[in-house]
Amino acid sequence: MSVAEEYVMEIVKLILAMTLTGSTVSFFLFAIKPIIKNKLPKAFQYYMWFPVIMAFLLPLSQIVAIPALGSPAMPMKSTQDIAQWIVDKASVQPIDFLLAPQMENGQEALKTTAHFPNVATVFFLFWQLGMILFFSFQIVCYALYVQRLKKYNRNANQQEMELLHGLSGSKNAPGLYKNPAAATPVLVGIFRPAIILPDKKYEDIELQSILLHEITHMRKHDIVIKWLLILVGALHWFNPVTYFVRREIDRACELACDESVIKKLDNAGRQHYGNALVMVAADIIRKVPISMPMLKDKKNLKERLNAIMKHKDFPKKTIYLSGILLVAILCGTFYLGIARSLTVQKNEGMAAVTDSTPIQEQKVQKEIELMQALYDYDKENIVGVWVALEDSDNEIISANIFVVSKDGIMDAKEQDKIEAIASGHLNLDAQNISLQYMDSETFYAQELQKP
Repeated sequence: MSVAEEYVMEIVKLILAMTLTGSTVSFFLFAIKPIIKNKLPKAFQYYMWFPVIMAFLLPLSQIVAIPALGSPAMPMKSTQDIAQWIVDKASVQPIDFLLAPQMENGQEALKTTAHFPNVATVFFLFWQLGMILFFSFQIVCYALYVQRLKKYNRNANQQEMELLHGLSGSKNAPGLYKNPAAATPVLVGIFRPAIILPDKKYEDIELQSILLHEITHMRKHDIVIKWLLILVGALHWFNPVTYFVRREIDRACELACDESVIKKLDNAGRQHYGNALVMVAADIIRKVPISMPMLKDKKNLKERLNAIMKHKDFPKKTIYLSGILLVAILCGTFYLGIARSLTVQKNEGMAAVTDSTPIQEQKVQKEIELMQALYDYDKENIVGVWVALEDSDNEIISANIFVVSKDGIMDAKEQDKIEAIASGHLNLDAQNISLQYMDSETFYAQELQKP
């Protein structure tokens, strides 16, 4: 397997692991949603989805690796031990051993060479194409939408600006514009946020409710979460679960924003806020992509108005419970993400620990490259190569090399050449390289004698 194929395979594994972890946590959250709907704060019901976003975007198994119990592969002391260990291990970890396509006597060789499935290659290319198309579509739609808004933007009047500064503070105030092309109030921009209002006259109390809502979105950085969800959709476009997750997070975001606003208002203020929602709903004539409108659809409006009318302040113990549950969900997500990084295999009393950390991956890659280099050195005679590297403090300190050749005879000059190749690849002294060899007839005879 080439270096490029190794990287492709690792990417495929990571994407599938991420999508599996994110989907598993999502199923759990969807299951508990009816139970906690009216019992825990809306803010928690929004933040509890953040671990899901993290699981879909981050390769947790690569970020955190739990130390494995057990020792690394035992160093071999004899040619017989090495040969036996190889044939036992080949079916489990084929990348550790490289065999030529055929034996000298014409029999089919042991198929222990690492094989990159065609389905993985197709999946990678198909996934990459879908990701590019999905993300490009979102970017283009957003760019066209913002460009269209900029074309018709005009500054809000002095009274509206003063109200905005009074609600957000002069230093942290976003831009405020009126726009006939805007169907609904919307917050755009990450680094230079701006609130864009439809070009109509608002009553002060209505405008206050609208601005409070959009300012809350800005302060909670919800637009960043929006873009992270687009990235989730691009990376996992093949997974239908992500579409339901994105929709649910959008819904939870609006409910959490409403809750954050109305908890600071009295009953009259809440009534005015609800009226503003209804007023915005009446003004909507079309939807625009990648925006943050106050309203998504009639069902969401009904749910949000109901949440406003039934709003209550939760006791401290409920807030603490929400925090504990959030930490538990986060820990569970990490556990699912890194569980696959530990695989302990036992072969006749010799434990081999498969660790997916970057350090171990680099060591495996060096083993593969050295095996290929040694095989390419003498393809006519060398039938198979096995390499095991030992490391300490993230540095390779020694190498065990086992060569299966047709004649099984290797003079001092030939040994020096192989050791020189290994020394050049690994930057090791020849004294730290252990080289052993066996003729192919004896090697395959031992394999055929296995029960």
